[in-house]
Amino acid sequence: RTHAYGTVDNMLLSQDQWREYVFSLRVTNPENCGLVFDYSDNQNYGFFYFKRTPGEVVGGQLIDGKLQNVKAIRYTVPGSFQTVLKKEKSAVDLFVEGQLLMSVPSREESGKVGLIINTLAKPPTVYHEITIDGSLGSREKVLAQVNTPVSGGALNAFWKFLPAYLI
Repeated sequence: RTHAYGTVDNMLLSQDQWREYVFSLRVTNPENCGLVFDYSDNQNYGFFYFKRTPGEVVGGQLIDGKLQNVKAIRYTVPGSFQTVLKKEKSAVDLFVEGQLLMSVPSREESGKVGLIINTLAKPPTVYHEITIDGSLGSREKVLAQVNTPVSGGALNAFWKFLPAYLI
């Protein structure tokens, strides 16, 4: 299935709903992995998905279980890169190494953010230098960060206990 982006089995989500934010992280060995935003349930969320082979980035939304606003661009996905999701008002922008690659409309006022992982990838995808800086649904300003590299099963423990620190 070449367009099964909306049926990903392995998602790790924040516990909190985020309103406006900058979600920053480094991705190493990105093989069929991605980022989730505006997550309200498994039928409603936005995503950016990195495919090293054939080299493309796909962005879009799953709305009421149907893929919408899907965009794909050819992009040589590097072996390690810094990526940023920036949500402001009605759009979520994807930056890779400081370059704006894609923008997807934001349908929700707030939602969970997270990671899409491919546990079968060899070598495994590693997410590190993870920071979320922004406002929760309650409008309080917070900064959440983890400095330990995580991948595979270790991500479950990381995401469940991601601390949110008031600034």
